[in-house]
Amino acid sequence: METKVGGVAYMTDKGSIHTQDERMKLVLTIVQRLFYDSEENSIRMADIIREVEIHGIEQKETEETLGQLCKYGLINKLPNGKYTLN
Repeated sequence: METKVGGVAYMTDKGSIHTQDERMKLVLTIVQRLFYDSEENSIRMADIIREVEIHGIEQKETEETLGQLCKYGLINKLPNGKYTLN
């Protein structure tokens, strides 16, 4: 069953329901944590995907969310494919 709460809702294959807003907040929080723990001040997409999958969000959705966060200026994708905070 899907519900809509404050945005578009979707159901993951693991049965968890996440709104778009919840997904963006979760991914941003994970990016921030990984960024501050990184010695390189950048994060590989694979590391982000691995962490987000723990919360039941699939790779495709994570990649879309990273694109949205870049579009809103909250994170930046470097030419080498890694991400940083703005």
